[in-house]
Amino acid sequence: MAAPKNNKFAIGNSGREKMFTDLLHLASEIASYFDWCDENPLIEQQWVGKEGIEVHKKTQRPYTIEGLCNVLNCSRQTLLNYQRQEGYEEFFDIIICAKRKITDQYVTFSLGGAYNANLAKFLLTNNSEYKEKTEVENTNINYNTEVTKEEAKAISDALENEC
Repeated sequence: MAAPKNNKFAIGNSGREKMFTDLLHLASEIASYFDWCDENPLIEQQWVGKEGIEVHKKTQRPYTIEGLCNVLNCSRQTLLNYQRQEGYEEFFDIIICAKRKITDQYVTFSLGGAYNANLAKFLLTNNSEYKEKTEVENTNINYNTEVTKEEAKAISDALENEC
């Protein structure tokens, strides 16, 4: 029996349409996110002195992958698809450039003391190409000895006698 018309599972259905089809539109949306972050700093409320004078301190709003996804109205996985999956090649450079700008801010803020080192490590490990590498030194000694058939039979017989 043939699949009904307009069946989304029918043979020949190429899947869901791409969320972004225009490279310039995507680039302008990404640029607007970075501009918005720069123009809308975070405001930290502090109280200073014995009198407890209220002070508002402005700090740079951090760029985040999640914030970028919110502006683009997509998931992190969709952004990853546009960064490296076959069929999205024209978008690779713009997504990689945006993620590099976010990574640069992570590193710069961390070195400047604005980010907690553990937070920076987490963000760089999960949102960038940075990986935590652990080196293990193997101290096992490999005695590569050959056993003759007679020795193998003697070992086998000894094991059988024990059981």
